[in-house]
Amino acid sequence: MRPGAYVRVRRNRFIEEWLGRANELRRHRAEVSAQLRQAAQTGDPDRGAIMIGQTAGLIERVEPAADVVRQISGEAEAILRQRLPGLLA
Repeated sequence: MRPGAYVRVRRNRFIEEWLGRANELRRHRAEVSAQLRQAAQTGDPDRGAIMIGQTAGLIERVEPAADVVRQISGEAEAILRQRLPGLLA
């Protein structure tokens, strides 16, 4: 989270701790950034800044990343198989 940058976030312990303290947050930017990285690495939803927005309501399902990568790879392969012969002609 960049001090001074406005985004929508999930209200959690981290947000409650820094709410209304933007100047202090700026002074502790390096320390807070390290804490946010640690929370992201450990998957701690209460100590990180979880960005959300108007499109969050459009999420229909949460899938494992491996499944998403397989789907994207399969679609890309199908497109290449279909279009590549025409591109090489």
